This record gives sequence, structure tokens and C-alpha cells, in this order.
Amino acid sequence: NLPVAPPEPPRITDVTHEENFWDRKTKPYSPANGDLEKTLEHIILNTYNYLTDDEELAGLFAWKKFGQIESARLIENAGNYQIVTTLRKHPDDRTIPKDPTPVPKPPKRIRTPPPRERIPIPTRKPETPPPSPPPSPTRPGISTHEDQHEPRFYTEESVQQGTLVPFAEFNVERDCDNLQKAMKGLGTDENMLIHILGNRSNDQRLQIRDKYKTMFGQDLIKDIKGDTSGNFNKILTTLLYSPVEYDCHELRRAVKGIGTDEEALIEILASRSNKRLKAINENYQTLFNRALEKDIVGDTSGYLKKLLVALSQGKRPESNDVNQDEAENDAKTLFEAGEKKWGTDESKFLEILCNRSNAHLKGVFEAYRQFSKKDIEDAIKSETSGNIRKGLLAIVRVMRNRPGYFAYQLKKALKGIGTDEDELNRVVISRCEVDMVQIKEEYETLMKRTLEKHVESDTSGDYRKILLELLKDPTKRTEKAGNEKYENVELPGYKQPEIYKEDIIQQGTMKAAPNFDAGRDADALRKAMKGFGTDEKTLIAILGNRNTAQRLEIKATFKSKLGR
Repeated sequence: NLPVAPPEPPRITDVTHEENFWDRKTKPYSPANGDLEKTLEHIILNTYNYLTDDEELAGLFAWKKFGQIESARLIENAGNYQIVTTLRKHPDDRTIPKDPTPVPKPPKRIRTPPPRERIPIPTRKPETPPPSPPPSPTRPGISTHEDQHEPRFYTEESVQQGTLVPFAEFNVERDCDNLQKAMKGLGTDENMLIHILGNRSNDQRLQIRDKYKTMFGQDLIKDIKGDTSGNFNKILTTLLYSPVEYDCHELRRAVKGIGTDEEALIEILASRSNKRLKAINENYQTLFNRALEKDIVGDTSGYLKKLLVALSQGKRPESNDVNQDEAENDAKTLFEAGEKKWGTDESKFLEILCNRSNAHLKGVFEAYRQFSKKDIEDAIKSETSGNIRKGLLAIVRVMRNRPGYFAYQLKKALKGIGTDEDELNRVVISRCEVDMVQIKEEYETLMKRTLEKHVESDTSGDYRKILLELLKDPTKRTEKAGNEKYENVELPGYKQPEIYKEDIIQQGTMKAAPNFDAGRDADALRKAMKGFGTDEKTLIAILGNRNTAQRLEIKATFKSKLGR
């Protein structure tokens, strides 16, 4: 008998494989620990994920021949960062399109796309043609309004951009010479006034105002008043005020003489920052030798007077911290002071809406739904009336969506027979260097027509021209000086003047939940919706206390575990 050979040992198959870089999961934020490699990995993967959600944009990137990076810079804004990178063009693609490609508008909200199939990018596999991509999932664009006529929604993360940016080839002496020539002798060159004052930032206009007096010994505002008239005169002279000076003049106009412009008082005092309000109080006293608070008290009454005086102090807390229990207590207090009782205790609304931080109030507005079927705005409408209702609604709308609030103000200024030029001027001048791009988007969503079209149909002459100049897209601004042509291109890194930056308040109320477990949350949500009836409290408790990244992870886990 032959010896039996020992059994052959089992063959071990190497099942290890290299992880695909593009399939790696991204975390909500980069580590910020000095690790450049991890930071760049985070940026690259997020860029890839963003592009694969947008078929059209992905195609644009995939078929371009990008060269080496010529420059790169990081711009820090109030609620986000901008990475501006310039890459060299391939010599074969040096043609310049006839019409410049418009600067893409930033998204209005943090994107929350549904689970998707990856869209293959052709340059990664040049040997095979790219397959037809699946239809793009519906992606949220401009936030929808619950009420067509009154914007009401939260902006989770927004980018603020003005239509008017600093003129790139600014020369203060040349501008002063051209302005003086435009008004010298018989007749006035209105187009020169429009081209200069409609294409210079506020800081540049103030330099012109001061230099004009030095060069010619005359007051530019007085010269303009003497050579122009009507609404055109009014808007040109106000363009030569600083933002705080303009607010002061508008507040004084609102209380001066017979009658009171409550709308102007409410808009300015409800939408300005603490720092801006304190500057307004100081400058008001200097300009008019009287106290703003005293004028408000003398021209208003009742709860509106109390609301305006409280807002004018500029003492709203500025903390970003939100205590959920305190927010719920305030929401309950508002409910019990309004809907729950016969009559309304307006003092409770004033106490909470005028003395809580922006972040806290956003939490209160969300928590209010636990006690009422109504939104906080609907509750205010049903429980209050007159100017106090306008004041309370203004506070809520400014907190929720500042551009949406100003779009609604423009709607009121332009609706019906006649135009409220004071309101129109105030919004256009005060916001054209801050967030007019976003206001125009909100206006178009609200009215189903562009703001420019509405201004064009409701105004006329040189007044219309200067308004449209201030509303013009920053990439389309040009200026002629002699035989030279200067382009005032959009400056993505344009640093907002300090007084404007104070108006851009980005405060989130939602923080990452501690001890987060996406699987546990997905199971709890499924259980809450299973069978007869729905456990709304569980839905609110989970989705109302997870930040965007956590909610997206829950969404992916829910689909993975339950196939739906």
C-alpha cells in the first residue's frame, strides 16, 4: 500500500483590495488639526460629490482642459469659506466667448440631495464613452414660500452678495473733475452723474464727496441739488451719505412734521445690528441735536412705541448658544399670551421678540409648533393688528430670511397705483452693497417677474436709469473715461465695509447631537411611522435635534436598512 499523501492545505485567497479614493465617506468638516493632506482630501471629495449631483456642471468640468494653477486664495465670510482658484487654459482653447459667462449664483440653502447614482466623469475612463446618466434627481433650488406673498422660511446657510462693488479703476480726482464738468454751465450731463455715482461703492462715493470740496471749494450735495430735481435729485444726494447717515436722515424724515412713517421706523430698527443701532443713536444726536429715543416717544404710542424704543437701544443679546428648554418655555409663553387665551398679552410678545438673541428666537419659532398648529407668523397675524403686528412680523421675518424680508418690502413699494419712492430708495441704496443679489432672487420667486422689470415699468427718466444702474449685475459694469474703457469686474473676495458686515448676521440654532447613532435613529423613525397612526413627537424629537450632516446620514442609513 502506498502511503497516503497529506491533504493539501486550503488555498488562501487574497481578498484585500485597494480602497477607491472616490468612494470614501466624507465627514461634515475637515479635521482642522494642521493636516494639509486630510484637509485637501476633504475638499476634493466634497467637490467631487457636489459635481456628481449636477449633471450639467459635471459635464462642463469633465470636458475642459485645465492647466496648472496660477493662483489660489481662501476668503473667509460670515458663514462660509470661498476657495478661488485660477487654472491655466490649454493653448487650443484660448478663444474668449462673445458674451462673458455669468458668475454662477451660490445656492440658497445647504443642499440635501437624495441618494444618487454616481455620474461617470468621462476623463477618468477615456477609452470608453460615458454611459447616459440617469435623470437628475429633483434638487431643491430657491426655497419655496409657504405664502406666495409673504416670504417665510429659514436660510440655513446663505451667501450674501451685493450688486454694487468697488470700481476697479477708481480715480477720485478724475471723478470729481467729471462731476464738476457735468454740472458746469448751462444744462446738466445726467448720464455722467449716473455713470459715476451708480458705479462707485459707498466708500468711494464718500471719498468723492470730500475730495470735491477740497478741489473746488463747493459742496457736492448742494451742487447736485441745484442741478437736478425730483426723485432723481433725492436718490443722488442720498448716495452721498454714509450708511449710518442715511439711516439717520430716514428716521428723522419718518418722525418730522405732520404724520409718522411707521413703516420706515420699523424696517430700519428691526433690521440693523446692535453696532449699527448704537452708531445711529450717536449720529442722530450729532446731526439733528436731538435724541432718537425722544423723537420716537413723541411720535408714536402704545405697544408700537415700546417696541421701537426697545429695538433702538441696540441691546439684543448676540450669543449663538441656544438652550432648547428655554426656547420651548418662551414658545409656550407666546402661545399662552396669544392663541390660548381670550385677548392678547402683547407685552409678552415684546419681552421675548425684542430681548432674545437671533439664534434663540429661531429656536423659539421652531418650538412654537409643539404648542400650536399655526406658524408663529400666522399666530401674530391672528392675535395682533395695526402697526404692532407689522413690527412683530418684521422681527420674525428679518430673523428667518433677511433677503426675503427686503424683497417683500420692495413688493409693497412697487405694488398698486403709484410707487413708494422712499421705501424703494431705502432698500436699494442700503442693500445694493450687501445682499441685493439674493434680494433680487427672492423678489423674482415672490412676484414671478424680475425686480428690474418691475422698476422699469413703475419709474421713468433718469430716476429709473440710476435705479437700474444700482441693480445691475456686477459683471456687466463698465465705465468710459476719455478713450479708455475700464471694466469693473466682480470681486469674489471683496471685503465688505465694516458697517455693512454688521448687518450680515448668520447664526445657526442647530448643533450636532451628542452620542449620535444613525442606525438607532433610523430604527426609531421607522417604528414611529409603522402601523396605524404616526408618532409625531418622535419625528420632531429626532429630526428637530440633528444637524444637516446627521440628517443626511440618517437618510442614507434608513434607505440602506429598509430599502426605502
